[in-house]
Amino acid sequence: MHRSTAAILCVLALGACETDHAEAKEKVAAMGKKASDAADATKKFADDASEAGKNAIDTTKNAIDTTKDATDKVVATGKDAADKGKEWYASAAAAWAGIPGTGEFSETAKGWLEDATDEETIEAVVREGTQIAPVAIEIGRTLHAAIDSDTAIEPIFQKVPPGESEQVDAAISDMPRTEVVDGLKIGFKQLDETTNTHKIKERGYLVSWRDGDHLYGFVYRSKRSIDIDKLVADTPRLLRLAKAAVTAD
Repeated sequence: MHRSTAAILCVLALGACETDHAEAKEKVAAMGKKASDAADATKKFADDASEAGKNAIDTTKNAIDTTKDATDKVVATGKDAADKGKEWYASAAAAWAGIPGTGEFSETAKGWLEDATDEETIEAVVREGTQIAPVAIEIGRTLHAAIDSDTAIEPIFQKVPPGESEQVDAAISDMPRTEVVDGLKIGFKQLDETTNTHKIKERGYLVSWRDGDHLYGFVYRSKRSIDIDKLVADTPRLLRLAKAAVTAD
């Protein structure tokens, strides 16, 4: 082959090689860019997912904190009420009322109950019943946190003996005034006493109702005159507080 022809062929071959090499480099560069773009997209997705997860965690934490704050407030409110009730038994109000804080009745309340000579009256039913002292104490604490210092409440919480529900219902129905609250018949009966020890005129009401196999109620005492209509109007609140105290852990 002629030398000049060979040289030309060599140049052409080198050019083709360089072209192929350039194309290969471009393909490799393009593949590298795609891989880099894919990596960037993956990283962005991961970052977005991480941010979304962080936001979700923050939202959940905020919700938990809000719920905890609300729960703490409820617990604190309940504790304050319990503390007030506990303090009542050591207060001056408890002193004038002579309430022992044991779940049993004061001497004043016992005197009122003993004045009833008819065994069919509600006073006789309460007098002959047995106080469930621990529960009565809790009811007293709850109710005393809801009244003023010139008022005293002696709770009634007793088991109704089997077969005596009708007798209890009849005694409640015979009370001078009855009202139905939350499906329960509640009876009201006035009680009066002048205590020689404290030289004060007390007014009192016996309030009672039966719920299932328990007799509930309270002796409501005040150094002031008692407005029976106001007492009747306030009794649903006191009833629900008493039931809440019984069901509380």
